[in-house]
Amino acid sequence: MNLLMILTLTVFIVDAVVNFGTHLAHIHSILLETCFDASLMAALLFPVLYIGVFKEMVSKNAELTASKARLAAAHDELELRIAERTKDLATANKTLEQSIATSDAHRAVAVQLADTVRLLQACHSSAEAYAIIAKKFQKLLPGVSGALYVFKSSRNILDRVIEWNAPEEFFSAFFRPDECWALRMGKIHKMSSSDISIRCLHFAADACSAICLPLVASGEVLGGLSFRLDRQAAQNGTETCLDNGETESQQELIYLSLMSESVGIAFANIRLREALHEHAIIDKLTGLFNRRFMDEVMDMEISQADRNKTPLAVVMLDVDHFKKFNDLHGHDAGDVVLSALGRCFVQHARKSDIVCRYGGEEILILLPNTDTADAVRWADAVREKVEGMTLNHHGQQLGPVTVSCGVASYPTNARNKRELIKAADEALYHSKAEGRNRVNAATGFEVIKFNGQAAAPELRKA
Repeated sequence: MNLLMILTLTVFIVDAVVNFGTHLAHIHSILLETCFDASLMAALLFPVLYIGVFKEMVSKNAELTASKARLAAAHDELELRIAERTKDLATANKTLEQSIATSDAHRAVAVQLADTVRLLQACHSSAEAYAIIAKKFQKLLPGVSGALYVFKSSRNILDRVIEWNAPEEFFSAFFRPDECWALRMGKIHKMSSSDISIRCLHFAADACSAICLPLVASGEVLGGLSFRLDRQAAQNGTETCLDNGETESQQELIYLSLMSESVGIAFANIRLREALHEHAIIDKLTGLFNRRFMDEVMDMEISQADRNKTPLAVVMLDVDHFKKFNDLHGHDAGDVVLSALGRCFVQHARKSDIVCRYGGEEILILLPNTDTADAVRWADAVREKVEGMTLNHHGQQLGPVTVSCGVASYPTNARNKRELIKAADEALYHSKAEGRNRVNAATGFEVIKFNGQAAAPELRKA
């Protein structure tokens, strides 16, 4: 049974294998035919496909490659332009920053100039102006040494009135106008270490780089400004030359020119104001204060005496026989005498004393913090000086000249300015009545009505 089953199974497997082989051979034959037909079809279709499809694809690919190359070149050019534009923008930005910094510097200078002019216009004297000028130049040009020179009244010498950032020996104390090229030419003059032949003589010999500027207003040269730009020498007191360079020097040149113009105009106004003030309070002949000034200042001195509880003395002097003197020698000789007396009184007065020409040949001296006794001694000493004077006019000796004096003090002899002057005048009258060339002083004060007038104070002879 088992053998039969094995034989049957074997026959079945062999039959299946034979059938499978037959079918496989048939399929292979079909595949071969199909592959052959496909190969033949491909061989026939390749030229058509190449011409119709592949060639166009190759062309498109070449164009795409060329486009990519052009895009890359354009990108590189754009990057280059961006880099150049960035560089240009950086340069422009730097230039703009420099312009802004320069504008800020100019604005700061303009503010300082305006502030300087305002301060100078508010000055009451040239001395105040000198100090402001020095401080402003120190702020404008830190470390640069400078000096201000002004003409003497004779206009043949310029005096150094102030200097800053330097020892005094850096600048001459005075010089003649022809020793400064800026004053000769009437414009700014810059010097360097190589300009030995055209350097101003009022600089010290070790000055390496310097600038001079004339102070000019309304066509008149009032003085000059001098600067040393070798900062190291100015700061350290050495002889080392250290120039600042052309760029910085040019900027400084502009600032200095602007400042000197403003200073010149303001300085001229100050001098004009001083001249007008002097004309208003100074007697032209004697150089003493006039009566108008005395009237104003005496009120202040009396108030000061009240606050400080100190005495205030007045000396009234009068030239003896002055009318006869003028008749004998002429009014010119009389003017010589008054002028000499003014100088004598000022020479022997203290700085706090005030000497004025009260009227005609009368001189009034105000002596603050001085009692009657001290004022009498002072007046008698001055009287002796006058008596010993020898005056000449056109080769002719004038004299002798004597003065009579009257002394009074506040509050001993008066309660106000009017009474004080009246007491001194009454004392002067008694000096003249007793023979002249002497001093009398009021010794008391009491109001005694006599025909509606106050009686004269008692007098004391010196």
